[in-house]
Amino acid sequence: MKNNLSLLSIFIILISCSKSDKVPNPCEGLMNEAPPTELMLKFTDKTNNATLNLTAADIKIIDGKTGSEFKNWRLVNRTGIASLDGSLSMAVFPGPEGEYHYEIQLLNKGTVTFSYQVTKQQNNDICKPYVYPISNLKTKNQAYTIFQHEGKSYPKILIVTL
Repeated sequence: MKNNLSLLSIFIILISCSKSDKVPNPCEGLMNEAPPTELMLKFTDKTNNATLNLTAADIKIIDGKTGSEFKNWRLVNRTGIASLDGSLSMAVFPGPEGEYHYEIQLLNKGTVTFSYQVTKQQNNDICKPYVYPISNLKTKNQAYTIFQHEGKSYPKILIVTL
C-alpha cells in the first residue's frame, strides 16, 4: 500500500509539473514582415513636359548603401491611370530607420539621385510593436514635383523633369 501511495504521489507531482501555465502568444504563427512599398518616378522632358519613353535597357539603378545594382524595379503600364504609364516603379522594403539613396542612370538623359527617409514609430499592435513608414521622397540633382491626379496628391510618386 505504501508503494502504491508513493507511486500515486509521484504521478500527481508529474501531472502538476507538466501543466503549462504559459499565456498563449497571440502572435505565434503570424508573419511580421511588412510588404514592400511601391515608390514611383515619372520622367518628363523639360522642353515639352512629355513623358520620356524609356525601356528597361535605358535604366540602371545603383543602391547608395551597397554600391550594387538595385533589381526590384519595373516600368509601369497600368490600365486606368494612363498618366503613370512609362513610370519607374521601385519596390522597397521598409527597413531600419535612416536615409536611403539610389543613383538612377538613364541612358542619354543623365543621372538622378533619388532618396527617401525611413523612420521608426511605435505601433499599438502587440504583434508588430514598430512600423517603419517611408517619407520625404526627393531628388537631389533634378527638379521634381509630387504627382497629382484628380485633385489628390500622391507623395510616393514623383514627377522628375530632365
